[in-house]
Amino acid sequence: MKLKLPFWLLGLVAAGPLTAQSLYDVGTEAQESMPLKWVVGANLVYDDNVSPGFGPKEDSLAFNPYVGATFVSITPQTTWDVYARVGCIYYFDEPPVGDDFSSQSRAGVNFVHRFSERLRFSSRNFIAYELEPDYSYGYASSRVVGEYFYWSTDNSLGYRWT
Repeated sequence: MKLKLPFWLLGLVAAGPLTAQSLYDVGTEAQESMPLKWVVGANLVYDDNVSPGFGPKEDSLAFNPYVGATFVSITPQTTWDVYARVGCIYYFDEPPVGDDFSSQSRAGVNFVHRFSERLRFSSRNFIAYELEPDYSYGYASSRVVGEYFYWSTDNSLGYRWT
């Protein structure tokens, strides 16, 4: 006798752990208040496919300078973390489609409110206007040639049982 397991049952079993990940968000959050923190930096980037989907695969080095600011306010019940960052990407070899210079800007608000020791609400939001998403934020879609807007929000209400 052959054992047959319906595909929907496998999907249900696999989806169980996935749906529970944001119920009680245990991600990193700010640990101390700071009035205003400035960040200045730059990245040297190697892109192995500058304009995907358009002709042959071409690579290029790029320079990515940026400046940003962060404001954090922490009280016993509520945490606010507000940030903004602007920068640009300059490709040393101009891509076949698009410009060799693109702007980047991003702003976000993270909010956590603790109603009690066990119940809390968490909200993480950002909006960006840039050439491609910054994959370190966990957002990945098909790459678009040119700058575009995108936003992300993650809201959760969590209750800790023990």
